[in-house]
Amino acid sequence: MSTLARTISSKLLIVFALVGVTSVIAVGPAGAVTITLISDNPGKEFRDIASDGSTVFVQDPSTVYSLPSSGGTATSLYSTTYIFGVAVIGANVFWGDAQSGPVTDSQIFRAPKTGGGPVTAIYTGSSVGEPIVDIMGLETDGAKLYSADAVQGRVHSLNPDGSGLTQIGPNRYGGFFAGAHQNSIAVGDGMVFIGESGVPTASGCSGLCNPGVYAHSASTLSGSFSTLLAGPTFSGDGVRGIAYGDGTVFATQGNTIYLIDPAGGLLDTLYDSAFHDLRGLTFDDGALYVVDQFSGSGRILRVALDSTEVPEPATLLLTSIGMAGLALSRRRERHSEVIRLT
Repeated sequence: MSTLARTISSKLLIVFALVGVTSVIAVGPAGAVTITLISDNPGKEFRDIASDGSTVFVQDPSTVYSLPSSGGTATSLYSTTYIFGVAVIGANVFWGDAQSGPVTDSQIFRAPKTGGGPVTAIYTGSSVGEPIVDIMGLETDGAKLYSADAVQGRVHSLNPDGSGLTQIGPNRYGGFFAGAHQNSIAVGDGMVFIGESGVPTASGCSGLCNPGVYAHSASTLSGSFSTLLAGPTFSGDGVRGIAYGDGTVFATQGNTIYLIDPAGGLLDTLYDSAFHDLRGLTFDDGALYVVDQFSGSGRILRVALDSTEVPEPATLLLTSIGMAGLALSRRRERHSEVIRLT
């Protein structure tokens, strides 16, 4: 049976449900965390993930897939050249491709989420001067799309039909292609959150590419990005994926999910023996859907976050002692009654 490990400021009741195995190992004043493997896809290398409540969408370098939220094997929907990012709005799925344009420029595609096409390019960089140069991430707030760019850390919003393309905030670093690297993106409550993989020594970065999580208003276009959590916490691989839900920013690195205050600072850290190389993640209805790469397989985990309060360990211990004492007392009373009757 697998075990869970968690480093948190407030202990949680943790439930592990993976391939039919469930165990409870800790209790505290928060809620339960249930981890379930919903899909295992040998030979696939997934990057990003999205959900519409009933269906999960994932992408590898060349294909967009879907599967039921309840679990199953990922089924191919659409293929293009070099895919980064996937999002879903209404009846359509969207994805970014960093090299599919006429001059190997970035494009953003829209197609029916049930598969079968048609596939429409709502953004083609070379047609509009390439404001999005090298797309690395795509997200939605349900109304607009938001992109993260490897080049200069640019962030843009646009409508689902491709209109209204707008840069949010300044370029986060310089260097153009010399400083280009992966960035992931999340959005919620009027804010855009960037997961920075971080290459501070790259040309043009000048110390501005520190791995971490950064934020900017989605509607106030001026002003710099604020730092929520950066530095040694994400040293090494930097942030690999980012999501937002229920007032919390979630970021992945290695075998760990970090829970971050949108106002800044670390809230909790969740890690588990079921986690290996966590990539993209998305939040939907109280749960995280997380891509985990392990032994050459693209795995998808559902991490259900339950805020139901449970007693403190000390309270549980006292209650258990009290109940045991009460049971023992009743047994003694029943025994004495038997003795008196005989």
